[in-house]
Amino acid sequence: MQHKLHGPGLEKCPLADGHARIVWVLPVTAAEMEYRRTHGHKALERLFDQYAIVPTHPRRPSVV
Repeated sequence: MQHKLHGPGLEKCPLADGHARIVWVLPVTAAEMEYRRTHGHKALERLFDQYAIVPTHPRRPSVV
């Protein structure tokens, strides 16, 4: 079973009296920011999936 570190399955955590929303921060390169501005965040997320990034890698190469 492959576990994703992002997405709707992880983002919303149900609780007895509501839910908690889990958010995360990922450093991005200037090229990735520009790509997001032009193509949108979903397109950038698809590139992250396509390149199977390791979000905890401190020197992760750019996907753009």
